[in-house]
Amino acid sequence: MFICVGFIPSTVGIKKKKTNITTIGSRGYIQSLIDNASDGDIIYIPSGTYYENIIINKSISLVVEDKNTTIIDGGWNKDAVTIISDWVNISGFTIQHGYDSGIKIFFNHTTIIGNNISYNEHGITLDKSSNNTITGNNIIYNLGEWYFSGGIQIKYSCNNTIMGNNISDNDYGYGISFYDSSNNIMKNNLINNNIYSFGVVGEDLNDFYHDIDTTNTINGKPIYYLVEQSNLIIDDSISVGYVALVSCKNISVKNLIFANEIQGVLLVNTTYSTIKNLNLSNNRQYDIELYYSLNNNIIECQIYNGISLYKSSYNIINCNNITSTGYYWRYIGTGIFLNNSSDNRIIGNNIEKKDNGILLGSSYSNTISLNSLTHNWQGLNIFESINNTITGNDISSSPDLANGHLPNSEADARVSPHRISGQLPAWRVDRWVAASPYWRYSFAIDRATRRC
Repeated sequence: MFICVGFIPSTVGIKKKKTNITTIGSRGYIQSLIDNASDGDIIYIPSGTYYENIIINKSISLVVEDKNTTIIDGGWNKDAVTIISDWVNISGFTIQHGYDSGIKIFFNHTTIIGNNISYNEHGITLDKSSNNTITGNNIIYNLGEWYFSGGIQIKYSCNNTIMGNNISDNDYGYGISFYDSSNNIMKNNLINNNIYSFGVVGEDLNDFYHDIDTTNTINGKPIYYLVEQSNLIIDDSISVGYVALVSCKNISVKNLIFANEIQGVLLVNTTYSTIKNLNLSNNRQYDIELYYSLNNNIIECQIYNGISLYKSSYNIINCNNITSTGYYWRYIGTGIFLNNSSDNRIIGNNIEKKDNGILLGSSYSNTISLNSLTHNWQGLNIFESINNTITGNDISSSPDLANGHLPNSEADARVSPHRISGQLPAWRVDRWVAASPYWRYSFAIDRATRRC
C-alpha cells in the first residue's frame, strides 16, 4: 500500500509574475528553455519536431500552437518527458517514441491536457504521484510489451483524476491499469481495442478504493466498478464491459462474457455474492480474482485463465470448466489458486491443460472434492498448507500427478515432500502414501458419480 502525502508550495504561481517565452524548434531547445526558466513561467513552443528527452524540474507550463505539428520525439531512447517537480502543466503536444513512457510523472499537482500521446512503450505513467489531472488526451498506438504497459498506468499513486481521455489501440498492452494505488477518480474515458483494456491490482484493501463510474466504457460497454453496493443483479439484460465488486454484499453477476481485461471479474472484501455462468477468456491475470472475500459462490463458469483467492474464506467454487486451449501437452497457468485462504469448498470442477490443476499455498481447512484434474502437468500442488480435506478427485493423465510439500513442523514447513508419480487409472486418485497428521486422504470414487 502506498500512502500519499502532498503539499502546495506558497511561491508557485502566486507570488511570481509569469513570463512568456517563445523559440523556434530544434534539437535540445525545449530543455534549454526549461533550464533557463523559473517557477511559474509559461513557455510557448511553436510548431516543429523536437528530438529530445525532456526533464522538467520546475513548476512551469509548456503550451503549443498546434498539437498536430508540435512534436516531442524521444527517439526510443528514454522517457520523452519526465516530470520531477510539482505544479507542471503540459498541453497540446504530440509526444511519441518514449522509452519507456511518453510522459512519466514522479511528483504531484501536474496537469496533462489535450495531448496526442502515441507510439511510446507506455503512454502516461504516474509513479508515486498524487493529485494530478489527466484529461482530454488521445493515448493511442502505444506499443508496450511489458507487464502494465500500454495507455495509462498508475503505480503507487492516489487522488488523481483521469477524465475524458481516448485510450485506444494500444498493442500488446493495457488501456488503463492501477497498481497499489488508491482513491483515484476515473470518468468519461473511452477505452477501445486494447489488448487488455482495464484492471486494478493491489494487495491491501485500500488499493481497490477508487471512484470509477459507468461513464467509462470499454468498446462501448460501461465499466461497473461497484463500491459498497448491495442487492444488485448484473446480467446480460444490460451492457457490461467490466465488473469489480469492492466491499459489496449480495451481488449477482451472471450470463456475461468478459475478455481482454487485466482480470475478468474482481471481488474485494465482498460477501454473499454469486458469480454464475460467465464465459471468461484472454484476460491477462486470473479470470476471477477474490481478495478478502467471504461466503461467495462461483459456479458453472467457462474459464480460461483460472480462479485466484487471496485471504478469502468460506467460498464455494463448484461445477466450473477451467481449461486452456491447445494440444494436450501445452500447460498454461493454474486452474484454481488458494493463497492464504481457508475453509473454502472446491467441488466438482473440471480443470485441464494447466501447470497446476489446483494449487494451495499457505492455506488450511479447505475441502477439495470430486474434481476432474486430468491432463495437467500437476493435478494437485500443495505447499505449506495444513488440515485440508482432499477426496475423490481424478488426477490421471498428468505427467506429474501430484506434489505435496507436507509440513512436519512449524519450523520447517517443507521438509517432507511426498510425490505421486506415474499414471493412475482414471478412477484412482488421492492415494497419498505417507502418513501425516496434517492430511485426511481417501481413495477415489468412480468418475461417473461426479455430476454437477
